[in-house]
Amino acid sequence: MSLKIEKINKNYFRHAALIDVDCEFLPEKIYGLLGRNGAGKSTLLNIIAHRINKTSGEVTLNGDSIYSTEEARKEIYLSNDETWFDNGMRITQLMSIIQKFHPDFDVEFAQALFAEFELDPKKRFKALSTGYRSIAKLIIALSMPSKYIFLDEPVLGLDAHHRMLFNKKLIEAYERNPRTFVISTHMIEEIAYLLEEIIIIDRGMVKQQANIEQVLNAGYVLTGTASQVEPLLKTLTVVNIDQLGQLISAAVLGELPTELPVGVEVHPLGLQDYFIHTTTN
Repeated sequence: MSLKIEKINKNYFRHAALIDVDCEFLPEKIYGLLGRNGAGKSTLLNIIAHRINKTSGEVTLNGDSIYSTEEARKEIYLSNDETWFDNGMRITQLMSIIQKFHPDFDVEFAQALFAEFELDPKKRFKALSTGYRSIAKLIIALSMPSKYIFLDEPVLGLDAHHRMLFNKKLIEAYERNPRTFVISTHMIEEIAYLLEEIIIIDRGMVKQQANIEQVLNAGYVLTGTASQVEPLLKTLTVVNIDQLGQLISAAVLGELPTELPVGVEVHPLGLQDYFIHTTTN
């Protein structure tokens, strides 16, 4: 049950928010949708979830347009900062409504998550802090039976403890009911270990869709003193350089030099360094 995005364009008057976007989401994978602020990530997710109209292009699920049937749209769920329900509603009331449309909603898992996040589901949404409103939405998203779950900036407003707990529970939700999760976020390094594939979007266009291992194996990080590292960089493709006093850490793409000076250390390339390079050039 592949979800395909084909030649999607979205124009706002004279501004092109999305330009010929092509990408594909396969079943039972965890994707990262990466892009700077204003790159078009949220616009794309809202089109996929049929919350805003596209200018042109097509979104298909297993070859059929998602706009053709209600059943196809039920297989796609988007969680973002928008509130589509009455703020005066209790969380338990919202869950009851969801169950009418999604009988397979995982109530047992949701209740366990409320306990772990220390959130009382009998509370009304308007009584929750910004962080706990986000948590409530995430619990609902992780408990949804839809085959494609899209999470737009899911940890915005969450403290470090809750962000790590969310990552842990995302894995648990995936293992409990394997389906596709797509995470759109700017907190790249915190979720890198969760991802199987990434899609990088920049200025409304998809720059790359790739396997995460392929991306991280595309380079490395050299660490050492300036006098040791700087001569090596003259013939290498440098992604990013951090310097603290005489110590330099340089993220580099390509093959590792056959000979390195004594004292120069080699470390894995970080996803954030790769992302910065891809969206800068």
